[in-house]
Formats: sequence, C-alpha cells, structure tokens
Amino acid sequence: MSRKEFIIQYSVLAIVLIIAVILGVSMYEFKGIEIVYLSAAAVALLSLYLIWDLIKAAFAARKEAAVYKLWQKKYGVIPAVMGEDTWQLDVEKPVRTKEDAMQLALEHFGFCTDILQNYESVNALAGVLVDSTVWHFWWD
Repeated sequence: MSRKEFIIQYSVLAIVLIIAVILGVSMYEFKGIEIVYLSAAAVALLSLYLIWDLIKAAFAARKEAAVYKLWQKKYGVIPAVMGEDTWQLDVEKPVRTKEDAMQLALEHFGFCTDILQNYESVNALAGVLVDSTVWHFWWD
C-alpha cells in the first residue's frame, strides 16, 4: 500500500468513526472492562464500511487470480510460498530475452508496485528476470 493509499484509507476510517460517534457511541466501564455501546445507526455505518472493505479485497483477489492464471499458462509458475503479504513463485518457463523480460517486468510492476523498492528501475528488474526460475513479490 502506498503512502497516499494509506492516508486515504485511514482518513476515511477516521471520518467514519467520527460520524459513528455523532450517531451514538457510548463507553462504559464495568468491573474493569470497557464496554462500548453503539446505536443502531452507528452499527449500520460501521457495517457498511466493513462491507466496502471486503468488496475492495475481493476485487484485489480477483486481479491477483487473473494475473496468476495468465502467468501460470505463459510461464508455468507454481506457488512456492503464499502469505498475506508475500508471494514466491517457482517458474518452469523463464523468459530468455531482454525484450520479453522488459514486458514481464512491466507486468510485475503493475501487479506489485512495491517490487521496485529493491531495484533502481523497471529496466533493472527486467535484467534480473532473464532466466530467473523464482519470482518474489511482497506488499507493504
């Protein structure tokens, strides 16, 4: 997630929480336990926010699945490690030319912009992709 996306996401969350408080949020303490009371309107607003977040995640997963399917067909990628914010793919049919590697580097960058944190440019990434049998992706 880029800094701009982070700021936007948490600004929206802050606004949602402020509106929820206005709609009716109360806090009580009972035997050392904090209890939060939400009005029906506040619950509805927070539910909509959470549902919207799930919808965004579903669209992101569809994009990842589509890209993976394309790469599986074209390069014979096999998942080696897949975590919440990390992917490692083994590659059965690596690219052999600089031109093909440049196209693939652009695809990698479009799929995971964080990948350029370890490379000076897309061109540098392309140089690494020639004959590479392992691809790494991570998201901050």
